[in-house]
Amino acid sequence: MTSQAHVLTHPLRRLTIAAFFPALILSTIDASLSGPVRIAGFSGIFISAIVSTFLLCFKRRNPTKGHGGLKVSILIFIYDTLSAAGLLVFLIFTWIYLGGMWRDARRAVLTAYASVPYILVFCIHAYLALLTLIDFIDRPRHCPHCECDLYSRTPDAAPGFSHAQVSRGVYSSLHGVDHQAVERPSVDSDADEDARLLGDEESRVGLVQNIVPVPIGGTGKDEIKVEIV
Repeated sequence: MTSQAHVLTHPLRRLTIAAFFPALILSTIDASLSGPVRIAGFSGIFISAIVSTFLLCFKRRNPTKGHGGLKVSILIFIYDTLSAAGLLVFLIFTWIYLGGMWRDARRAVLTAYASVPYILVFCIHAYLALLTLIDFIDRPRHCPHCECDLYSRTPDAAPGFSHAQVSRGVYSSLHGVDHQAVERPSVDSDADEDARLLGDEESRVGLVQNIVPVPIGGTGKDEIKVEIV
């Protein structure tokens, strides 16, 4: 399973920061020749570099702090997906624009070179979004320790008692602790044990019956006679 921390601070995010500087230079030159519209897509690379810098600096300053769990993963997935989609739209319009520049080869080559950083950042965001999606799909449905279902729960059988669905599969242990099977008592075994104890109690009560006082001759006292059945 892909680690969330690995996706947040993936080494490829450093490339989005590095791509900012050549994209700034090439986009500025291209915009000066082809118009300011050509630099509109630069905002995507700028935001990508800012967010990547924030994530890497936050991880460096807080190496032991958690990463926010599922909510942060969803936000990062949405961010990477939207960034990749926005850059793809810009690249499509760029390629359409290049189709009409066949008479001016120098400007076409400059625009093509200026598109390289955008292609690189687009591929990075698409790849990281795919990693996060795989992380969502591979999340375990059951706890590795107690094997209880982490998502769905059945209705309560009685007030105050809840019964989670239990998987019978074997899961790998965490933190180097060996997996140990735990035998869970069943309802049938408890009922059999109660019946056995009740039967033993009844048999002990049935041993003593017909307690009759018997007079002892000449003493005026009675003797208790116990008849054992």
